[in-house]
Amino acid sequence: MCPVSSPVRPMRRPAWQPYGVPARQYGVSDLTADRGGPLNIDVLCPGSMIAISGRLGATTVADVRNALAEEIERGTGDLVVDLHAVELVDATGLGVLVGAHRRADRVGRRVVLRRIPERIDRLLVATKLDSVLCIDRSEIRLDEPISA
Repeated sequence: MCPVSSPVRPMRRPAWQPYGVPARQYGVSDLTADRGGPLNIDVLCPGSMIAISGRLGATTVADVRNALAEEIERGTGDLVVDLHAVELVDATGLGVLVGAHRRADRVGRRVVLRRIPERIDRLLVATKLDSVLCIDRSEIRLDEPISA
């Protein structure tokens, strides 16, 4: 026997979404060149080195999460993540970095963050993630001569 269904009531929309709008509005505008541009993920050495540039935020974390997971599964040893061209990291971006650290730890690898911009380094220190994540603060300069 079929259960008796209740009368159909219209779904209530969240307060932040006005009526008559077919798509959700989160207050995120399109990323353009003057706002930092799109996120770029460059695999420099498959399985061991990746470079991220642009904004690491709520709109871009899915791509970064997938790229990091793929590189963690692909290689062995340390996975170096070069962040020198990252302009912005929000809470979701930090979550992706912590998630990649945990995923790598489960398979016996490390995610090492390298060439971190000063403002992002201050964020890692303020959130105490600098004691959780592996951070390489050594600076590599190839434009200076090397002396013995």
